[in-house]
Amino acid sequence: IGWIITLGVQPAHQQRGVGLALLLRAEQRVKGSAVRLTVRESNTPAIILYRHTGYDVIDHKYGYYRDRETGLIMEKSLESEKAISQSENP
Repeated sequence: IGWIITLGVQPAHQQRGVGLALLLRAEQRVKGSAVRLTVRESNTPAIILYRHTGYDVIDHKYGYYRDRETGLIMEKSLESEKAISQSENP
């Protein structure tokens, strides 16, 4: 399992596909069968992006952030995507 530690987009560049591009590039670099990340429970735009790209909440880390906000641990399986990629590029 790979982890995406930090992924952020400056407010002036949000809602333009930059976050999606960064996320997909990070996923391509993961060598494992799944990827996980932690997101603030209040970060609705990021949670929507992650859900739309196949992530599910697998755990809650109460008080995870310095300001004591809960972090959502989200995970996405990469197995099917890697199988498709390998069949397209033998």
